Amino acid sequence: MQAYRIKDVKNFMNQMLRTEAFDFFLLSEITIQSKGSYVIDGHIEEGYYSQEELDARGLRVGGLLPYAEYRTLAFDMIKGQRTPNYFKFIFMAPEALISKLLEKTENTIQQQDVLGLVCNVRFQNGELQLITGSSYRIFTTDKSLDEAWDSYIRSLLTKLDIQWDNI
Repeated sequence: MQAYRIKDVKNFMNQMLRTEAFDFFLLSEITIQSKGSYVIDGHIEEGYYSQEELDARGLRVGGLLPYAEYRTLAFDMIKGQRTPNYFKFIFMAPEALISKLLEKTENTIQQQDVLGLVCNVRFQNGELQLITGSSYRIFTTDKSLDEAWDSYIRSLLTKLDIQWDNI
C-alpha cells in the first residue's frame, strides 16, 4: 500500500473526469458530498443486462463496470461553481492488468488468489490523495505484486504529468 498527495488537483481532476486516462479501471464506488450526498455503486445489478449482453461484454452479475461508463456522470456531479466538500472514487484493476502484473513479477501468488488491486482517490479538506491497496484470498508475505501495482500507478501518474508526494 502506498499513499500519494497529488500536488496539482486541477490537472489530476481534468485527467480523471475529462479524458480517457482512467477509463480502463473498473469502478467499485463513487461517493460525492456537495449540496447533497451521492453514492454510485459500480456493481452490475441482476436483471439489468440479459445473459447474452453480459456474455458479449465479458461481464457477470455482481461484477464491476468500467469507469468509462460513469465518467460523464461523475463529471456532471462534480462540476460547478463550488468544489465538493468530499469525494472518493474506488477504482479496481481489471483482470487483464492483474495478469500482466503477475507475469512481470517473480512471485508465489496465483491470479485466483488475488481478490483485487485497488486505487482510492479521495478529496477532503482541500487535499487530494491517491492510496493503493491489494486484497488476497490467501495469507501471503509476498509483496511483489503490491510493489508492481504501486510502480504501475506511479508510472501512470508520470505519463499523465501528474505531480505527487509520498505521504
